[in-house]
Amino acid sequence: MYELFRTNRSIQTTAKQMNREGYRTPSGAEFNTSTTRLVLKNPIYCTADQRSYDYFINHDGNVFGDLSEFDSQHGLSVYNKTEQEKYEDSDSTFISPKFIQTVESKPISEWIIAVGKHEGFIPSDQWIEIQELLNAIAEKYNRPHRKTNALLAGLVHCPICGKRLNVVSESNRWTNGKPRFKYVCPGYRRKTCNFKAVDGVRLDEFIVQQLSDLSDEDSEHFRGILEIKVEEVLEQSNSAQEYTLLKKKKEKLQADIIAQTKNMREVNESIRCYLQEDIQNMSVELRETERLLFRLDENRKNSMVAIRDLEQTKERLLSFAEYAKDAQPEVLVTLIRSIVERIYIVDKDDERYCHIFIKGCTGEDYTGFFQTAGYIEQNTTSACDSEQDCIRTKVQKISNI
Repeated sequence: MYELFRTNRSIQTTAKQMNREGYRTPSGAEFNTSTTRLVLKNPIYCTADQRSYDYFINHDGNVFGDLSEFDSQHGLSVYNKTEQEKYEDSDSTFISPKFIQTVESKPISEWIIAVGKHEGFIPSDQWIEIQELLNAIAEKYNRPHRKTNALLAGLVHCPICGKRLNVVSESNRWTNGKPRFKYVCPGYRRKTCNFKAVDGVRLDEFIVQQLSDLSDEDSEHFRGILEIKVEEVLEQSNSAQEYTLLKKKKEKLQADIIAQTKNMREVNESIRCYLQEDIQNMSVELRETERLLFRLDENRKNSMVAIRDLEQTKERLLSFAEYAKDAQPEVLVTLIRSIVERIYIVDKDDERYCHIFIKGCTGEDYTGFFQTAGYIEQNTTSACDSEQDCIRTKVQKISNI
């Protein structure tokens, strides 16, 4: 994964290549941008040596142990990376209590870094290089375009070939007092794609207005996008009973294996082979039970991260209109990128429509999106929570973009 990312410098492309080559997460799921980013940023794989020691010292990390312990053989163990919080949901009642558990990443300055007992897998210079690449990518897409102040650079994708649309300035032309530019598919000039350019100023203003209109917690649209999604995630992670049953089954299998092993010492040779076969069968069942337990545990962790992302998106949406009003382009870029995952412009019957994918609500695989989600009907726009579902709200459609 590290080598792939060094080559293509794209988290999404790396995830797709990992999946094509048959790699999966420990829970058996395909890699997506979130899980790929977690692996690339995880210091547990980094070798403990002087360079990694200096890196965390320079980033105000709390490094424990002498420099001599950083022997270039072992990996790093990092503690206090995240903060977990459990709180009661807004629609929780005494009869039917509901709780949400979130996981929040902490800055390096709060980490506790030490040498682990495991072997280091990624050379420190490569791990640090990857961190710098990740930071550079984040910085690149969290600032407005230099010449045009385009707000959506890196977010708008071609619905035909999937590539990010480039920002192309239109010299000495203005719209609403702003320098004109277009979002253009890189394949259009190469004649490998026929997607027509989008008026950048109009699209930027349209997206800001749509996100501002979502800043209403009581609206049906807001609930449809976020509240229902949180409930779905909670239902998917509601596996406590199954987890408990599997844990008891594991303990029983372990006890039975120990008992049968003791019995083998006391029986004659003619019976011992049957006990041995029984132990082998229980061992196979034990391994399968442990695998299911591990997968359940991974799913619960993933659900915690998903709920955290949704709660953060809710807070950002609710405050978007207030902060976006009269904000400078640099601030708007940060606000939009904290909420929006992707944007697609689609054509139907000589009209253009906009699909906005909200962070925390989107599926990672956009393949076949336009075959499953369909187009937005006239006088509607869409905030999509997956490639299967589009939640619509009555607003003015985009025109002339």
